[in-house]
Amino acid sequence: MEQFWNFLNPAGFLITAIGLFYGYLSFKSSKETNQMIEESRNQLNRSIEESRNQLNRSIEESRNQLNRSIEESRRSTQDILTAWHSRWEQ
Repeated sequence: MEQFWNFLNPAGFLITAIGLFYGYLSFKSSKETNQMIEESRNQLNRSIEESRNQLNRSIEESRNQLNRSIEESRRSTQDILTAWHSRWEQ
């Protein structure tokens, strides 16, 4: 029972109030930290998605360019073979 009265004395009340206030600040800080982490995670995910899209566009451009080069080379080779065949028959 004496401990209960010690809790109610001013020093005990002050210590309890400080503890509760510190707990509130810790909770608030933790909540803000979690929010900052979530925002950073979202920003990182957006950045990764942008990079992935840019890389996919670059790959597609390179693939198209390579296909055009292959097609031009095929036509050129076909033209050369046709010219040689024409000369051979003459």
